Formats: sequence, C-alpha cells, structure tokens
Amino acid sequence: MRFITLSIILVSLTVFQSCSKYSDGPSISLISRKTRLCKDWLLEEQFKNETNVTNDKIVTKLSIDKDGTYSMSSYLNAFGQLQAEYTHGKWTFEDNKGQLYFYQMENGVEPEEDPTHVYTIKELRSKSLKLEERFSSINQTNTYIFSKY
Repeated sequence: MRFITLSIILVSLTVFQSCSKYSDGPSISLISRKTRLCKDWLLEEQFKNETNVTNDKIVTKLSIDKDGTYSMSSYLNAFGQLQAEYTHGKWTFEDNKGQLYFYQMENGVEPEEDPTHVYTIKELRSKSLKLEERFSSINQTNTYIFSKY
C-alpha cells in the first residue's frame, strides 16, 4: 500500500512540475492566469541586463483589466513639480506561450497589428508579477517586478 501511495505522489509531483508555464513560478495555480493578471500593479524593481536600475523617485502603476485594456502611469515629483507619463491600449496573451502583448494607443488611434511591447511572463502570482522584455537589436533585456497595488 505504501508503494502505491509513494508512486502516486512521485507521479503527481513530476506532472505538476512539468506543467509550469512560467520559469519563476508558480508551478500550479487554481486561479486562472487572467484572474491573476487582471489587477492594479505597482513597479517595485526594474533591471537592465541584470543591473538594478530602479529609481525610487518614480512611481509606476500598471492596471490590466479583464476587458482587454491596460493603462500605465509613471510620475515623479521633481522640485515641487509633478512630471507624468501615461499610456494605454489593449493587451492579449499569445498562444499560451507565456507572452503578453501590449498594443499602445496613441492620440486616440487604435493600435496597429504589431504589438508595441512583447513581454515574457516569468512569474504570475496573485500578489506578484515579473515581466521580461528583450531587445535583440541592442542586446538588452529589461525585467520588471511588480507587486499588487
């Protein structure tokens, strides 16, 4: 009886470990990826080629909505003046490959067919999100770590 129980546990662990969609976890979740993704996020850390370039004076918020839209705002209070940037548009998952496509709207114009940003989801949890964006033309990888806002 112990052999059967141990065999079931080992097979289950192997199956669940191989089901991981994201390299940094979780290996399995009972909450859908859309539900985990669609919320308000606060940028905690930013890396360029593994070098931390986080600027604590800039506050960046990302809001991803279930209707397929997103908005991102960054602001900085420099010498008593608020400087801000705002972008918004549409988002989609790409073919279950762990990629997130952002199509940014500009001047009220619908986004074109090509995505503005292509992120690889490295981690997607209820309270944390880790995205990676690669720029092969300049040999650069940006990593963004968000926490639930």
